[in-house]
Amino acid sequence: MCLLRQLIVEATRTFTTGPQTATTTVEITVTRNINGPFFLQTGGYITTVLEGLALGSEVIQLSASDNDALDVLRYSIVNTAVSPNATDFFYMGLASGLISLKKVLTTTSINRFEFTAIVSDQSLPERTAQASVIVNVRRSTLFPQFQNLPYITQISVNVLPGQRVYTFVSATDADLQGTIRYESTYNYFAAPYYFRVDPDNGDVILQNRLNTDTSLTYVLGVKAYDTVYPNQVTFTNVTININRNPNAPMFNPSFYARTIAEDYTIGISLVDVDVSDADGQNVFCSVLSFIPPAAVNYFGLNTYTCRITVIKSLLDLGLGSVQIIVTGADNGLPSRSSFNQAVVNISIIRNENDPVFIGTPYQTTIPETAAIDGSTILRVTALDPDSVSGQTGITGYRLIGDDNIGQYFNFNGTTGAFTLKSDLTTDSVISYTGRVVAYDTGSPPRSATVLARIFITRNLRRPIFQQASYNQTILETQNTRTSIMTVVAIDNDRIAPYNRVTYQIQTSNQDIFTYFELNSATGEISVRVPLYNDISKTSSYTFSVQAFDGGSPPLIDVQDARVTINVIRNLFTPVFQNASYSVTVLFTIATQVSVIDVLAIDQDSQNPYNVVTYSILSDPVIQNRFTINPSTGRISTGFQTLTADTATSYIIRVVARDGGTPSLSATSSVIVYVQHNQNSPQFLVQNYTSTVYETQDLGVSILQLVARDLDISFKFSGSNRHALDLALIPNAFSQAPYNTLVFNMVGSSQAREYFDVNVNTGVLSVKKSLTLMANVFTVVVEVSLRDADPVSPQSSPVNAFVIITIIRNQNTPYFINQPYTASLNENVNIGYTIMDVTARDDDGPGTPFGQIRYSIIGDDLAPRIFSINEISGRITVFSSLTQQSAEIFQVNGMKYTRNANPQVNGMKYTRNANTQVNGMKYTRNANTQVNGMKYTRNANTQVNGMKYTRNANDGDHDDAYGCERCEIIIQQNPSNIKLVHGM
Repeated sequence: MCLLRQLIVEATRTFTTGPQTATTTVEITVTRNINGPFFLQTGGYITTVLEGLALGSEVIQLSASDNDALDVLRYSIVNTAVSPNATDFFYMGLASGLISLKKVLTTTSINRFEFTAIVSDQSLPERTAQASVIVNVRRSTLFPQFQNLPYITQISVNVLPGQRVYTFVSATDADLQGTIRYESTYNYFAAPYYFRVDPDNGDVILQNRLNTDTSLTYVLGVKAYDTVYPNQVTFTNVTININRNPNAPMFNPSFYARTIAEDYTIGISLVDVDVSDADGQNVFCSVLSFIPPAAVNYFGLNTYTCRITVIKSLLDLGLGSVQIIVTGADNGLPSRSSFNQAVVNISIIRNENDPVFIGTPYQTTIPETAAIDGSTILRVTALDPDSVSGQTGITGYRLIGDDNIGQYFNFNGTTGAFTLKSDLTTDSVISYTGRVVAYDTGSPPRSATVLARIFITRNLRRPIFQQASYNQTILETQNTRTSIMTVVAIDNDRIAPYNRVTYQIQTSNQDIFTYFELNSATGEISVRVPLYNDISKTSSYTFSVQAFDGGSPPLIDVQDARVTINVIRNLFTPVFQNASYSVTVLFTIATQVSVIDVLAIDQDSQNPYNVVTYSILSDPVIQNRFTINPSTGRISTGFQTLTADTATSYIIRVVARDGGTPSLSATSSVIVYVQHNQNSPQFLVQNYTSTVYETQDLGVSILQLVARDLDISFKFSGSNRHALDLALIPNAFSQAPYNTLVFNMVGSSQAREYFDVNVNTGVLSVKKSLTLMANVFTVVVEVSLRDADPVSPQSSPVNAFVIITIIRNQNTPYFINQPYTASLNENVNIGYTIMDVTARDDDGPGTPFGQIRYSIIGDDLAPRIFSINEISGRITVFSSLTQQSAEIFQVNGMKYTRNANPQVNGMKYTRNANTQVNGMKYTRNANTQVNGMKYTRNANTQVNGMKYTRNANDGDHDDAYGCERCEIIIQQNPSNIKLVHGM
């Protein structure tokens, strides 16, 4: 706002004449409220609220500012056409810019409110700003859904309050806006008293003890809802089964054992079975089974006290043991059988068993030098299974001697002990045996018998080797079964077999047993398998020899003998100085001539392992043609010559062997290249000339190129077998492919297009019509020559040249003595001579192109009525004229030269043309010139198969190139025929 103020200013000054004054007007304009307010967020405000938003809740905060420091902002909202009632639901804080809920959104179905917020600076002049506000309302349309139904569980009656008994209740809401809340319902009797639902997670919690009730099942109703939409409720049930008898009775201990005499008193307690129930229930016992079943009549079980007693004398039972299996059940709801069973084993002592010797077998071993001092050597002990615990039930023992045991040993019948009685060295047996009988206290007594054996050690001394070690060196070719050495051990025992020594090898190396053998009786060591079979090439074998005597068990030497056998071996294989050898020889090489030397060296130091012998691997072809000196390794030609072979190389496999057994060998290859192709082919004549007509027939020989190749092979006989001069051998014969000639055209591409040479014979011919090669009268043909060697062919150092002169048909025939006319009577006879026509050709009669031939090619019926002699040109009557009504016939005479191809009366024909006229082909699309006239493809008239336009113009002014027309006029009365020249 602009505020205008006016001030009047007065100025006063005192002069000598007095004061003087002046006034003026000053206008002051004041500008206020320069800046307008503005919202801090550009582009408007958008927010989303839940439809259950509480009244007064914040919806969105708007913020604005004003650059005028003293302005106070004021907010307001106004409806728009889109949401005309927005101000009914929303309130704008005038000073804060906070939009809050004025009316609950559940009272409307509008999902989007659009209105305008206005901020004012309340100044003069007042300035405002606007912003669009969009409030989207998110509504709930779906109810919560319980997951993983149904809900069923079982709990024990002993669960304490506060424990979570079921944790699988869960509900989801696809459009959840708050949180899921759970509550129990009161639809099912007592369940809500004992159980409650955790409102946050749906867990079922026990809240009162279950032992105050007898129900076995409770059904708890549960509901779930979105806290924002508490009216959208979903219901379900949780079934809770109560186990009111959770614990089964248990026997502890579960195993009982009792031993009684067979005369045990009836009715006296035998076993009290202990059973209990953790639930405090009463337990009732019963017998599940008696083993054997017959015991059911002799033992009884009190159901209430679980006591077992004898109810019938056991003397009649006839059993030594009884097993009773006891089970139990409580009186809970429901009743439960015992967790385990009690097993009661009852042993009944009877005098029905023989004494039993313990610690059997009874045997001992003593040396034959044992002292006679009364000490116990062996004791036997027996027990009576029928005796009472702590007593043996044995009255005594008795020795029954089956041999002379009583001669050397004393036996105590009370204690069962044996002692030495006599010197054992006076006997040689190795054992003494006696039978001992034990008796029990029964009446009559029972007895048992056992064997007692006393073994005498008569093998008291060990073998001793005379040497601690043995050493010997041999070749690996040592003969088998030949003694290498003998080991000796001595045993000083008194008698055999204890002083008889046996030997055996002791080693973990199985190769020792493979390659050596030891005579167990004599100690002699020899080679069992040839040592050169040992691929490991062991240079020294070491093993131990053990000596043991003939005792049982045998005594082994105090110290084994150590045996070392050193073997001198063929260790190195011959090595060729070259990995391979090669040499080139002529196929004419003589027999038994040195070709090449091979050399192999063996690094073994001892003969015969370093002596090398050479041989050629078995191959009949090679062995017939080559030999090798076994000592020097020199390879020579054999007794069969190489000249009869076509092979270009031979591979000789040479073996070098040393003198070992078996020998070591190496193989090398010697390649002998045989040179068959020694000479290059040559032209006997290098330059040729020839003359041909341009009509030369295709494929017909023009001339023969002459060449040769001096490569040959020999059939030797008699004194000629070592001859090297080819000219001296009359029975030489050609050797293919080295002397096989191959001709090829080279040079000018034009010559190669029109001419061809036979690669095998050298015959030159025309392969394309020479008439197609215009204005060329001389062609030079160049031919190369090589042999047919498939590997390294040799070529002639020079090529052959053929100069070919082409004779062409350069001139067209022409008629002389023109014009021709005749007049005939229609009654003339057939064969009547009308006239002779004559033509000339400047090519001359000496060539086929100068020899004239005649024919009629008339335009109408003339060719069928008249004929012309091909040689003389004489025209005669061929058919009766009386049958024709025409009076004038035009006879066109065509002249052509003999063998002339392709020029006929000035018309040129090509061999490869597509259309045939008078048996000759011409090019369909060409404008062809006949007798100087142009003929086109679509001509209207056909002459001997060729169409032409009747009104064609003759471009030739020379009659010699036109077709001569004879006009013959036929009249009823003879008269002269008027000649019409031209067409």
